[in-house]
Amino acid sequence: MAREPLTAELLRELLNYNPASGVFTRRKACNGHRAGEVAGWTEHGYVRVVVAGVKLYAHQLAWLYMTGSLPRNKMDHLDGNGLNNKFSNIREATDVVNAQNIRAAQKNNQLGVLGVYRKRDRFIARIYFDGEQKIVGRFDTPEEAHAAYVAAKRRHHEGCTI
Repeated sequence: MAREPLTAELLRELLNYNPASGVFTRRKACNGHRAGEVAGWTEHGYVRVVVAGVKLYAHQLAWLYMTGSLPRNKMDHLDGNGLNNKFSNIREATDVVNAQNIRAAQKNNQLGVLGVYRKRDRFIARIYFDGEQKIVGRFDTPEEAHAAYVAAKRRHHEGCTI
């Protein structure tokens, strides 16, 4: 017997979604879950939910619930917090735009400052756009370099929310 595809109507029948809090709750008792119980669990920094036998991210379900269709592209959390599934905090985004919304330095960044690295006694701000790395400038402090990086990011990265 074929499983019924997950539609917005079926999702709304099985779960409630609060767009202001981003939380899904169960409408009905099912598979050991009680009606009114918060749906989902945290996995790798995101909320996952099983509904109608389908495991999806809560941000994908929120998009389906509110718009009537699953996202065609990736989903981006505007504040960078994958657990914040308020509808006002999510948007559909291309890979490029999603990547441009990075808000913190990567783990291998020795300074721990987004967009900045040290070269001898100077701090270099650099940004990637139009497929190329661009040097924003050389500065005396990491704070100055970071400020210049953020200003350039706001100008050149469509996906930037900082």
